[in-house]
Amino acid sequence: MRALFRFFASLKLAVFVLLGTAAVLAVGTVIESMYGMRAAHLMVYGTWWFAGILFLLGLNVLFAALSRYPWKPHQTGFVVTHSGILVLLLGSVITQKFGVDGSLPVVEQDVNDAVALADLRLVATNELSEESREFPVPESGRPSYGDLMSVQVSPSHVFEIDSFYPRALFSETWEPSPISGVGYPVISLLLESSRFNVEQRLVAESPSGPTELEMGPAILSFQKLWNKREEERFLSPVPKVPSKPQGRGVVLVALGGREYRLAIDDLLNGWVRLGSTGHKIRATKFYTHAIVQENELINKSNELLNPAVRLEVRSKDGNLEHHTVFANFPEFPTLHRKISGKHTVEGLKATMLAARQRLEIGIVGRQRGILRVAQSADDKRLLYVVQGRDGSLNGKGELKLNQPIETGWMDATFRVVEWEPSAVRNLEPKPVDRIPDASTPYISALRYHIRDLSSGKTTNSKWLYQGDLQRETVGKQRLVFSLSKDKLLLPFKVRLEKFMIGTDPGTTKAASYASDVTVVDSVNPRSGATHISMNEPMEHAGYTFYQASYQKEEGKPTISVFS
Repeated sequence: MRALFRFFASLKLAVFVLLGTAAVLAVGTVIESMYGMRAAHLMVYGTWWFAGILFLLGLNVLFAALSRYPWKPHQTGFVVTHSGILVLLLGSVITQKFGVDGSLPVVEQDVNDAVALADLRLVATNELSEESREFPVPESGRPSYGDLMSVQVSPSHVFEIDSFYPRALFSETWEPSPISGVGYPVISLLLESSRFNVEQRLVAESPSGPTELEMGPAILSFQKLWNKREEERFLSPVPKVPSKPQGRGVVLVALGGREYRLAIDDLLNGWVRLGSTGHKIRATKFYTHAIVQENELINKSNELLNPAVRLEVRSKDGNLEHHTVFANFPEFPTLHRKISGKHTVEGLKATMLAARQRLEIGIVGRQRGILRVAQSADDKRLLYVVQGRDGSLNGKGELKLNQPIETGWMDATFRVVEWEPSAVRNLEPKPVDRIPDASTPYISALRYHIRDLSSGKTTNSKWLYQGDLQRETVGKQRLVFSLSKDKLLLPFKVRLEKFMIGTDPGTTKAASYASDVTVVDSVNPRSGATHISMNEPMEHAGYTFYQASYQKEEGKPTISVFS
């Protein structure tokens, strides 16, 4: 017995245990950075052998302290140090047994009080009786395969799990429909030129109209046609014939609370009266592409890119002044100066409107080319129509798979590389082994089948992912299976006021992240905002909140995740 006591109290055992603990903690830190916090718990911190190391460390510290008993006053530091280690180890045991380990996602400028606990549960619910049974899922830190779990869900049926993904992202695929008349037409269209190469999937999900997608200078369209008349109409688009511009445009003159609309062509022909005011106006020069050169306004070209007009206004008193107005810059003050006389026409404001069709030529992005693809009424052919930016017809006809078609938009061509006349959507989970960053939201997924014990037959394998429902007929029962985490409602709410991300210099990679939160608690009120970062947790009402991760998607508010 004394030999055993000396062994547990020995310095050699202490060195071995401390080095082993340090090595395991280092491995756990690496695993957490590679696979996440939950994986580190499953692979290291929550294992029986890690608990054994801590238990051995506790025994060594306890026996080392008892070996010096009775303690002398000069051994106070020794006793306090060893007692502190024992208290920490005891606290970790209590936390593991009775503590709450979960995550609290909070949307920016919103509140939440529902903590998602860590353990996954498989829930089987009878639709008729609404009775539920829960089963723990055999989780793992990395994707696992094989006979992972078998649960009897009826006297003659067993629910079996053969694959588990702790972290998964879902990819959308379209497969041929197994049922006639069920599904949507799907094409993969490749648009390519000397400057770009883009492949895009289009699904004709609406029976009443086309699916349209804006892509740079073009609009892509795909639809299902239902009869011969629709096919004829599709192949005979009405081209947009731009109307001829009405002269050079108009000048709007505001004076005395009234507005006068005057054609520039009329103004170039001579003086025009401004109603009954007694004033007259005329145009002395029209610019199609006005620029300033050596302090003089000149006409650079005949293209209608920056239209302007120079006006002369003669007041009823005979005073003469001139104005220069620009169609593209109506917000600019009228450029004018007095030519003769002592007084100008007060309150006069002139604005130019150039011919709309010509003006749009100089403005980028007003018009787009259109590529229309349609599936014929008999579901055996693809038809296409290509129109230019001005609505002109560049091409039309029947479209063969992988047949390159010129669009008429410079050197751009297109072709359909895949086509399914009737397809159904399939969400396929893809396992994520190493996590690239903390902002990507992952969910868990498992693949299962149901085995009939009497016949030995199994159903087709299906995926059940976190938050999803799968309905199965098992014998005479209708069961609903779900994969979820238990939730705990806090006695208070946490509001995310602001989320902050620090990035590595010169990159967009997140180096640190933190949150400013307020606690809404009527029982234990807390004043002001609290800052939570990766190394600064918040404690409230017996709970400790750590900054764990975040979720950030384009066009959506940021979600901060606390553990």
